[in-house]
Amino acid sequence: MNNVFSEVGKSLSTKVKPSPTTYRHFMKHTNSNNASFLAPTDAYEIQLLIKNLKMKSNSSPNDIPSNFLKIASCIVPEWLSKFFNKCMIIGKFPDSWKIAHNTPIPKLHSPSSSSEYRPISVLPVMSKLFEKVLYHRVYSYMTEHNLSDKRQYSFRENHSTELAITIIYDELLRNFNNKLITCSLFLDLSKAFDCCDHEILLDKLYHYGIRGVSHKLFSNFLHNKIQCTKIGAF
Repeated sequence: MNNVFSEVGKSLSTKVKPSPTTYRHFMKHTNSNNASFLAPTDAYEIQLLIKNLKMKSNSSPNDIPSNFLKIASCIVPEWLSKFFNKCMIIGKFPDSWKIAHNTPIPKLHSPSSSSEYRPISVLPVMSKLFEKVLYHRVYSYMTEHNLSDKRQYSFRENHSTELAITIIYDELLRNFNNKLITCSLFLDLSKAFDCCDHEILLDKLYHYGIRGVSHKLFSNFLHNKIQCTKIGAF
């Protein structure tokens, strides 16, 4: 089961036919600012992130329980902020935070093969906190430099699938009133997240100005990741 989850992206990628147009053809002008956008965090930000943590079960017996962080939220944020800042200064994501524990969830009522399961991946709570710190800085950087496509409705504040449907519906009505024909093409990408090429992603980050220590940090985050699959109580 673990082999299926870890190899599915590579397996599907080999079936994609090569295109005469590379990904660079669709990229906007490069951002030459090359300024460090990973501003230091502080105890107040960490305390807010801990407050918003969901009270879920942990990924492993060695993980720090989220309820412990909530109880100690008046003590640990100061230490965590210093540690996170150190990680951003040296450009390193701790290896112990790269271990994902997968739980197979059946897609069908009576699955007959491992391909009919989808993995629910759980990361250490410390990893989630640090990822939130990085996310807020990347999102602010992308927004400030207008690097996100206006037609992207996922993973953006004040955007959602409902908004995307509303805009499509509005466009259909407008074309109908103007006696125009509308053609739509909907694509469902299988295992899109698993098929993401990390080297292409890192190249895009560099192209848009995320360089130096910041780029080193994301490269370190994407490499040497470990996963294991949990079956039942084991």
